[in-house]
Amino acid sequence: MDAILSNVGIESSADLSYIGIYIPEEGEEQSPQKIDINRAESWLFEALPGIGETRARAIVDYRSENGQFKRIEDLLQVKGIGQGTFDEIKDYITVSDSKTF
Repeated sequence: MDAILSNVGIESSADLSYIGIYIPEEGEEQSPQKIDINRAESWLFEALPGIGETRARAIVDYRSENGQFKRIEDLLQVKGIGQGTFDEIKDYITVSDSKTF
């Protein structure tokens, strides 16, 4: 498992509870796992299209300073996240209920 994680750039010290690893059976249709923007760390945001290190850090910093996101559209308040970027990532993100953790 460490070799697999290393190959995709995930450090062995990373908190893997934010990643759902599922291996579908042959022929099984799979739906993409969404990233919870209230829980994800910076490195996980970097996996999203159009989000690099700078934007990922901006998302985490914004969340730390302003509290949890109530809806995915709140990402538009983050410096560097415009409508185009949001449109690219909206199908890959979700917002958890703040009462669940």
